[in-house]
Amino acid sequence: MSVQTIRAFLIAASAMAAIAAGSPAFAAAHLVAGANARAPDALGGPGVTDRDFQIVSIFPGAPRPGSLHASAEAGGFGALSVSEATADFGVNRVFARTSSPDLNFPFAISSAVGSSHWDDELTISTAAPGGFLSVEFQFHAFTNQSNFFDAGPALEYIFQIRDLGTGNQQTPYRLAMDANGNTTSFLFPSFRDFELTGDNDGDVLRLVGLRIPFVANQAFAIISSLTCQARAPYDNANVQVCDANSTSLWGGITGATDLNGVALTDWTARSTSGTDYTRSLIPPAVAGVPEPATWAMLIVGFAAIGGVLRRDARARRFLAEG
Repeated sequence: MSVQTIRAFLIAASAMAAIAAGSPAFAAAHLVAGANARAPDALGGPGVTDRDFQIVSIFPGAPRPGSLHASAEAGGFGALSVSEATADFGVNRVFARTSSPDLNFPFAISSAVGSSHWDDELTISTAAPGGFLSVEFQFHAFTNQSNFFDAGPALEYIFQIRDLGTGNQQTPYRLAMDANGNTTSFLFPSFRDFELTGDNDGDVLRLVGLRIPFVANQAFAIISSLTCQARAPYDNANVQVCDANSTSLWGGITGATDLNGVALTDWTARSTSGTDYTRSLIPPAVAGVPEPATWAMLIVGFAAIGGVLRRDARARRFLAEG
């Protein structure tokens, strides 16, 4: 299953969930997690395919669910494919891994695809007629793939916003990675805030900031979709991985301004799912463990302080006794 197929499924799933509830598309919050794994029979047989899809729709007043998780595994004829996906509001995690034997059947391909999607309604209340939100999210993914026969990307992340009144949809940010680990990203000028990059070939680590327009007291949708696929042909024994299991993570709404760029202090954010989007889900950086030499210096320092304190205590006793 290709990235394009998974993406079409995610869009259809969200639309069907909304239609079934008698409301327009994206008039609620949705979580979708999908996983697909395939190990074909290189001799022309049907092979083995495993799929798992989880969909939840949340309407105003409904209880907020936990994370959705989907997983799939398929093995056969020397191949093993595994995929996983987790979706929660503010969280996309996907993983795909596949291996193939060295059988010189290049058109037999084992594959794995994981896809995670969430969308939610967000309403900003403030005395101003509208303005801009500054939002952040962190993205981290890795792939080691080669000999990729699909024209589509090995990994794709898309962040979108939608006007619920008109249905107009815009894509402020898109990132794609090909099978060789090369990345292409688009941070559209009208939404530009900042983008910090620290990428190596095959390893993407980014903190992305966007400016999102809003109309006060009018709901709009925020949409986050992440897809990862791994493919391995049967012409060389190899293991291919697409790992985005540590991201994408919502970094929070960091501020709001009016249409003239003046900071707002009276704004509040409300979401259909009940998620607090002002809160960052990115874990704080963990302080490094001290080196052995540093530990030695600390121990010597503590011993010296202890000696000074003991001498000071003896001096006080001597003066008191005298």
